[in-house]
Amino acid sequence: MDGTAATTNTAAEAAEATTEAAPAASPAAAAAARTLDAVRRLDPGIQAFVPEPDRPGRLAREAAGLDERFGAAPGDGPALYGVAVGVKDIVRVDGLDTRAGSAL
Repeated sequence: MDGTAATTNTAAEAAEATTEAAPAASPAAAAAARTLDAVRRLDPGIQAFVPEPDRPGRLAREAAGLDERFGAAPGDGPALYGVAVGVKDIVRVDGLDTRAGSAL
């Protein structure tokens, strides 16, 4: 048996143990993580989202606020709890630039 197979198995077992030991994310935190992942993977090709300096931090804060307001258990929130919404940059949103098609 070569060292590669042993190393691979050990790494896989460690990853599995870490996943099992990690606490389950709340529905809002899980939705925020999925949204951030989708933006990171897809947006470079379509450029649908305005660059935001601290998008991961903002999403985490918003998720924590939803958990505090509605509870962190699945099914505790309203029907659209945790659903990501994109707002066109012609609409004013606190903390984001309103560009209205300008090159700014």
